[in-house]
Amino acid sequence: MTPPEGESLIAVAARAADGMAALQAAHAGETVALVTHAIVVRLIVLAALGLDADRLWSVDASPGGLTEIEYRPGWVTVHRMNTVSHLEGLAGVAG
Repeated sequence: MTPPEGESLIAVAARAADGMAALQAAHAGETVALVTHAIVVRLIVLAALGLDADRLWSVDASPGGLTEIEYRPGWVTVHRMNTVSHLEGLAGVAG
């Protein structure tokens, strides 16, 4: 379901894929930190795993969670997903 005056999930997934392709082209062989919303993180992870946007709720993305994905020509590896251990012990952080 598309929110009123909003983007469909498929449109967001396409925009995220275009953005990732642009980042990879501009920063080949470099490390990039990307900060975004949970839905976009989920879509990027799903794409890295070769899964469609309809699996959105199959992966988690917590506020402040770290996800590490390595892109190489012809393959992608998800090294970690939604790691939140760096937040342990912080006041006001649910865990």
